[in-house]
Amino acid sequence: MALHRERVGAILLLLVGLLKLAMPLFPVDALGSPATSAGQMHDLLGNLTFFLFPLAALVLFPAMRRKGSRLAPTVAVALAAATLGVLVANAVGGFGLAQRAYLALCAVWLLLAALAVLRDRGTET
Repeated sequence: MALHRERVGAILLLLVGLLKLAMPLFPVDALGSPATSAGQMHDLLGNLTFFLFPLAALVLFPAMRRKGSRLAPTVAVALAAATLGVLVANAVGGFGLAQRAYLALCAVWLLLAALAVLRDRGTET
C-alpha cells in the first residue's frame, strides 16, 4: 500500500501476494502420482508468482532508487538473473541450489523494499 503511487509495480506485488495465498488451496501432487487438477493449479500459480515477483521488483526499480535504496534496485537485477538461472539450472540438474538463491534474493529484496518504504514514511511530514 505504501507503493500505491507506483501502480503497476504495486498491482504486481498485490497479485503475487494473492496468488501465494491461493496456492495452499490446491495441494501439490505427490511425486510419481498422476497429475490432478489441483496439482496443476498449484503449479500454475507457482509459475505465475515465480515470474511476476522479479518483474514487480524490476518495475519498482526506479521507485526504490527514488526512495533512497541503493541495494534494492541492484537486488532486483540479481533476482531477474537468478530467475533465468533457475531455468538454466533446471535443464542441467542444479535446480535446488539455483532455487535457493532465487528465494534468498526474493527475501532480501522484500526486506530492502520494506526498509526503503519505512525510511521514506519517516521523512514525510
